[in-house]
Formats: sequence, C-alpha cells, structure tokens
Amino acid sequence: MTKLVFRQFSKITGKQLYWNHQWEFIKDTKTRNLALVCGFGAGKTFAFLKKTLYHLINSPTEESIQKAEKGIIPYPVSAGWVIYPTLKDAKTIFKPAFCEILDEKGINWKFNSELGRITTDYGTIDLKTMEEPDKLVSANLSYCGIDEFDIVNTDKALLVYQKLLGRLRAREDCQLYITTTPEGFKATYQIFVEQAERGSKKLIKGKTQDNKALPSSFIESLKDLYDEKQLLAYMSGEFVNMKYQSAYRFFDREKHLAKSRVDLNISLKVNLCFDFNVEPYCVAICQDTSVFNQEKQQNIIKHEKSIKVIDEIILKGVKSNSFDVVAEIIGRIPKEANIELYGDASGNSHKTSAISTDWEIIEQGLEPYFRSVESAVERSNPPIEHRVNTVNYHLRKNHIEINPHCEFLINDLEQVSYKENGKFDTSNRMLTHISDAFGYYIYKLFSIYNR
Repeated sequence: MTKLVFRQFSKITGKQLYWNHQWEFIKDTKTRNLALVCGFGAGKTFAFLKKTLYHLINSPTEESIQKAEKGIIPYPVSAGWVIYPTLKDAKTIFKPAFCEILDEKGINWKFNSELGRITTDYGTIDLKTMEEPDKLVSANLSYCGIDEFDIVNTDKALLVYQKLLGRLRAREDCQLYITTTPEGFKATYQIFVEQAERGSKKLIKGKTQDNKALPSSFIESLKDLYDEKQLLAYMSGEFVNMKYQSAYRFFDREKHLAKSRVDLNISLKVNLCFDFNVEPYCVAICQDTSVFNQEKQQNIIKHEKSIKVIDEIILKGVKSNSFDVVAEIIGRIPKEANIELYGDASGNSHKTSAISTDWEIIEQGLEPYFRSVESAVERSNPPIEHRVNTVNYHLRKNHIEINPHCEFLINDLEQVSYKENGKFDTSNRMLTHISDAFGYYIYKLFSIYNR
C-alpha cells in the first residue's frame, strides 16, 4: 500500500510544480536535519505542507511495520509532529491548509481539537508549540517539522531542537525539517551554519525573486518597506544582523578576510591584544604591516596602513585566567618573537591572584621566554564609541585583513550590535570580548581622535 501511494504522490508532486529550492527541500528525505530558509513569498510554507504530506504517507514507524507484518494492524502508519511558535499558529496556519491538501488527495482525516491531532489512514500528526519545550516529551516520531523556527527566542528554539532530536527514533531514517525566514544570527544560523559539520545537516535557501508567479508590485512593496540589510534577509534569504544596529557596520567578509592564510612574520613585532573577561578570556594576535611601519607618527593616519589579524586565543571556562593564557601564548608563538602588549587597562587593577595584577602576571610570564616584551597599555580605556569608530574607519579604508580561521573575531564584527539605549547588546555572553581586545589595539596605534 505504501509503495502504491508513493507512486500516486510522486505524480502529483512532480518537479515541474515547484521552484528549485522547494523541490530540493521536498525530495531530500535522507538528510536527518534539513532547513529551508527563504525570503517572503518564496513558497516555504507550501513546501513545508508538501514535505509533511510526503512523510505522513511514506514514513511509517518501524514498530507499525512489524505489527502490520504480524497482522496486528492492517497497515503501517507514521507518527509525526508539526511545530509552530504558538499552538494558535499551528491550528490557524497549518491545519486548514494541510487538511485542504488531504481533501484534494482524497485522504480521509479527523481532527481532535483538544489533542491537536490530525488522524488519517496513513498515520497521525500532532500539532505542537515551541512555547513550552519541556512538554515536548513522551513520543517516538518518524518525522518532525518546524515552521517559522527563528520567530522565537534563540535559547528556546535551541532547546526545542535538542528535545526533538531525542524524539526522532521511530525509524532508521527519521527527519527533522525546518522552514523559516531568516531573523538574524539566531537558532537556524547557529545550527546549520556555525555547527554545520556536526551530524547530517543541509541548508537550502530560496529568494523571493525565485517565485516567478509573484506580481512585480509585491517585490516593489518590499523594497519600499525595508532597508538594504533587511532586504538581504526578507528577499534573498540571507543571514544578517537584524536585531539592532550593527556596531561594526563596515565589516565585509569579502573585503576583510584574507584569501589565503596569513602567517606570522617573525621579523615584525607580534602584537598581543587582551580582554580580561573570564568567560571567555580573549587575546587577538596581530601585526602592524604598514608600509611605513618604522616611520609612523602618533595620530597620523596614512593610507598605507595594514593591520593583519594572525590568530586568536579563546579560553572558555570559569577558571580561565592569565596564567593559562601565558601558557597558551608560549605554545603558539616562536620564542624569537618581539612581543608588544595591548588591551584592557582594567588589567592593571584586576587581580587573578592575591599578589599580582593580570598585566604583571602576563609580563612576568612572557619575559623569560621571548626575545623582548614591551607594554603599550594605556592607563585608562578610551570611550567605547571612539574605539568602535576607529575600528570602523580602518574597516572602511580596508586597512584590516583577518585570517579566516579567526571565527570569534569575525562573529563579533558581524554580530555585535547596539541596543536602543545605545549600549552593546550583551545577551550573548560569547560576543563583544575579542572585538574589545582588537579595538584597544587599533585605537592605541591608529586612533582617529586627538588624545
């Protein structure tokens, strides 16, 4: 029976009925974690409905297959969940549209409003909400779909994702499929971009313009409503900083990431730039490769400026301290190097131990090992806006080149943003620290302000 239905389903859902991104999403039944990220009007909801129809018909549980073979039940059945930000969304957006498709296909169905369950001859679909992740328990599923994944809080969405991974165990090739409009660097980005190498994952993108059936007036209306950055998300399906104004607005991966690895030049000073946060503890390893490096005068900005970010040190854990970072530095940098220290002036007073300040620990730990160690640390930190503006100036002038493996600094430059009160958004504890360290260094060397 399942094979016969699949053939009928295949005729109805031929590739010619879909845009390329929709068909790629629907036909992929092997990738365990699948995401479709689209601009407005690109047809993600339609693809989500048809994907769910496929699994309802073609993904019976292993237990039901065994029972059918023994004659306990007439035929195998599937067990799936469909999840929306709220239960109201599931019942008003998904349920009417999906049941209309069932009617078109001649599939009988019943809906239990109290349970939020659609029952058919091919299996059941329970409608669930992301509002209470702890209630996503006690089920063995053969598939699960989530629509508008990035609408909810990132921490909650990630918890929902983890909960569902534990429920997908009713067959060998279970699938979790997600559709969403990108809302910044939220859960979808973290799972399918930052953690792309972990497990079986695939990210598919669709643009508003891919839907050739849309009237041109719809696209023009989007252009009237949104700025250039928002259009990258809401039309092109790209991940951009949407939450607040980006702090480092001139950062561009295409312009500022090195095309090939930049190695340490031992003939130049090695600049170590510190931020004394405990979790994480951050150090940027940089070099000033300006053409007139030996002739530069304080406060004079030259177009020949060139700053290379060679590497970064990120220590995670509540016990990370300056002793640990000294050991890490010695392990990474040749002893022939001439070291220059930059960074957070608060290290002159903050005590990692009862005896010495952080800067004292660092200098005393590095001096016996390297050829020379000099401090260029200011007595006090500059105003945040001066530091950020100085970094932006040099980004805009393309004076900065970053090794592509420096992912924490790259994340900061892309994702650090201001809240409405003008202060940094610090809701993500991993952000702001390495860019602070880098900013102290840039400000000290090439400030655009008279000091």
